[in-house]
Amino acid sequence: LDQDVEDMKINQEAHQLAGRSAQVLLDFYTRRALPSPDSFGLYLTTVYRNVTSLTNTASYEFLKSNGLAIISNDSLRLAISHLYGMEYSNIQKIEESHRPTQFYDAHREKILTKLDPYLYFDENKMLRPRFPKKELPLDPELVVAFIEIRGYRGFIANYYDEIFGHIENLKTQIKAHLASLHPD
Repeated sequence: LDQDVEDMKINQEAHQLAGRSAQVLLDFYTRRALPSPDSFGLYLTTVYRNVTSLTNTASYEFLKSNGLAIISNDSLRLAISHLYGMEYSNIQKIEESHRPTQFYDAHREKILTKLDPYLYFDENKMLRPRFPKKELPLDPELVVAFIEIRGYRGFIANYYDEIFGHIENLKTQIKAHLASLHPD
C-alpha cells in the first residue's frame, strides 16, 4: 500500500502539473499573459501527456485466488475489496480508457496546430512563445480544450486524494485487526 501511494503521488503530481499547464497556456492564448520562456516547453508538453496507473495488485489477486473469505473480519474484507476492486479499477479506467481523458490523442495535434503561430525556435533551437504580429481571432475549440484539460486533470488529482483516504483507512483497519489477533 505504501508503494502504491508513492506511485500514485507521482501520477497525481503529473495531473496537477498538467492542470497548471492548461491554465498557463489558456492565459497565454486568451489574455496574452506571456509565461516564462524557460518553462514554456514544459507547459506545452505536459498539458496533453497521458498518465498510466501502476498499482501492485499481486497481494489482492493472491487473496482472491485463495478466497477472500480467508479474512474473517467483514469490514476489513470489504475495505480491501473496495480499494482494489473499485478504486484502483476506477482510476485505471479513468486514466487509460476513458475517452475524454486520453489527452494525447484528443488534444496534442489540435494544440500544436492551433498554437503554431504563437511558437518559434530561438537561436539555441529552444521552443519559445510569442505573439503574432497580426492579431488572430481566438479559436473556441482551443479555449475549450484547455478548459476541459484543466477540469479533468483537477478531477483526477482530487480522486487520488480520495484513494489515499481509502488506503489510510485500510492500513488503520489492518493494524487494528492484527492487534486484535495478537493482543500482547
